[in-house]
Amino acid sequence: MRGAAGYILRVASEEWVRQVFDMAICYTNLSRKWKEGQTMLFVSKTGVGEMAVGYGVIQDVISTYELSEEERRKCEEHG
Repeated sequence: MRGAAGYILRVASEEWVRQVFDMAICYTNLSRKWKEGQTMLFVSKTGVGEMAVGYGVIQDVISTYELSEEERRKCEEHG
């Protein structure tokens, strides 16, 4: 069975949007088979439904044990 070509992630807050698009880093504690080259579509809830806010392509996957303490905290906050 082939893995997913990509994922759709709901953006939880404006701060999270800034982090993802300004720093080009997406911290998540979602357990998925993340792979380089997969597409991530980011959506946000609005008053009338869902809205696409952007997309990105995974360039690197790092396990939580490889993160610094600050990065691990961000991952837990935004996961």
